Amino acid sequence: MTTGFPIRPEHPPGEVQAAARRELRRLWQFNRTLGPSERTRGLHYWLGYEYALILALTRTCPGQTWLDVGAGAHSVMPYAFAHRNQLRVIGLDRTDRLAEQIDRGRRACRHGLVAAGQVHWVRGDARTLPMPDASLDGVLAVSALEHLTDGEDDAVALREVHRVLRPGGRAVVTVPFRSRGSMIELHGLQPFQRHYSPATLAESFVRPSGLAVESTICYGERLPFYALTRRLPSRAHRLLILRRPRPQTGSVTPTQVDPRLL
Repeated sequence: MTTGFPIRPEHPPGEVQAAARRELRRLWQFNRTLGPSERTRGLHYWLGYEYALILALTRTCPGQTWLDVGAGAHSVMPYAFAHRNQLRVIGLDRTDRLAEQIDRGRRACRHGLVAAGQVHWVRGDARTLPMPDASLDGVLAVSALEHLTDGEDDAVALREVHRVLRPGGRAVVTVPFRSRGSMIELHGLQPFQRHYSPATLAESFVRPSGLAVESTICYGERLPFYALTRRLPSRAHRLLILRRPRPQTGSVTPTQVDPRLL
């Protein structure tokens, strides 16, 4: 397992933050171009930052096919990701409001942001992805898998991601992580079914999937001066870039994930 960026407990490296800021400005412009309804709704400040980080960090090739799991009725990410990287994106969600996304797609085509058919939508479940084995170049799961409600369903979904990825394909996953000192804790909110520690992220989530950790980064908001009152690091979310290992003659796919990497 290798890491493409330094693993730091507090903030993304400076060059990543700068790249994310550039991507966020592009996202706002993309959002405005889609029309008045998007300007009124705007980019959710949290997801906007997650999208920008993903656009800054994810390596793709033109013409690839990616899946966006749990994209929902309002996300502009499938269109922005397809536009930015010149690839095909399949949006998947259980919502019965995909008509909103189809309308958004028409507007994106009308403004020349994506080509017809470059982004299309499927209603489905992350735990039983309706795609053949080894059929995708990449998968996005942005603040999605932590909302699955039953027991180990998040791990089931990540195994499905492994199944549909081609060997060498990447998965980009964001999950809540160590929320102490975050605005979520301040307001007493519980918007997720689960938070992750280094141990649960490694042993219960990543390891059973068969995916290898390529890169990982912490990000999130925190109360001012929190470090003066608590010695343990605290971040709200963690972004993982995972890869389906390519089969190698005479080698064994790693089954252990060192929690220190997470």
